[in-house]
Amino acid sequence: MTIETRMVVEMRDIRSVEFECPKCRARVSIPLTQDNHPPFKCKNGLCTQMFFTDSSLEWNELRNTLGVLGRYAKADSLPFVLRLELVAPPTKEMKI
Repeated sequence: MTIETRMVVEMRDIRSVEFECPKCRARVSIPLTQDNHPPFKCKNGLCTQMFFTDSSLEWNELRNTLGVLGRYAKADSLPFVLRLELVAPPTKEMKI
């Protein structure tokens, strides 16, 4: 017998999405309960790293995705349970 471990999280358990600058490692969390506008650039005032150009397709797609995540995170009366599966840390396979 093989035992499989999966990591799943329900949408209502997701509170925010975090952005980390690859240049200075500054982080900003965007709560899913607010307007979901991803940052255009690093929030560290000393860093010049741009994430998106103004109103780019990628920025608009991410904003829309965050909006959808936020709606499902707040939804109380869905006729199903929605979960995201996360990549689990590697574990040693256990055979019984």
